[in-house]
Amino acid sequence: MLPALAQHPLAASPTTTIEEKEEEEEEEESTKRNLTLAAPANVLNAQLDRLWRMLTEHDGQLADVWIYTVDYPSASPSILPAHKCILAAGCPALISRLDTRRNSSSTSADSSSEENDDGFKSPFETENSSGVSYLDLRDVASTWAVRAVLRYVYGQSVDVAAERLSELCEVAKDMQCRGLERECKQKLFDLRTE
Repeated sequence: MLPALAQHPLAASPTTTIEEKEEEEEEEESTKRNLTLAAPANVLNAQLDRLWRMLTEHDGQLADVWIYTVDYPSASPSILPAHKCILAAGCPALISRLDTRRNSSSTSADSSSEENDDGFKSPFETENSSGVSYLDLRDVASTWAVRAVLRYVYGQSVDVAAERLSELCEVAKDMQCRGLERECKQKLFDLRTE
């Protein structure tokens, strides 16, 4: 619309065009802004830290790996599937939303070539993922949003673009991640009152 107005100066006054350009620039500035959501205190649990490293390595997919855990010092050791740690870490609705599936080599080949929301290709190699059960986080919500929730759950700060904040708030609410939901709502309120 703006180029058309610029070609026909009689269609609108110059001040209107300048005001519209300023509004567009302000909108562009706000969409470029990244907000940082403070996470709870860093997770001290070595198993959760290890799981977080696995999550980042597998680019939005959580491998069905068994982790050796001890609940408290005098307890006998127990073995838990890694994805149960998410539930223990305070994201109760996430487990029920995950789709557990056994990947065939052909399925994993397809998934390895797909790009996620951020434009990165999944690093899975066909021979590594053949016959392995994965929890596909992309079935829950946008990969970036799930990743943000998991970062928060595991004590990492979350950077999110201002225009994505309301979507992240909805995902956090859906997954019952109360802390992140509160943080998002506060940031949204702050943006409206600026």
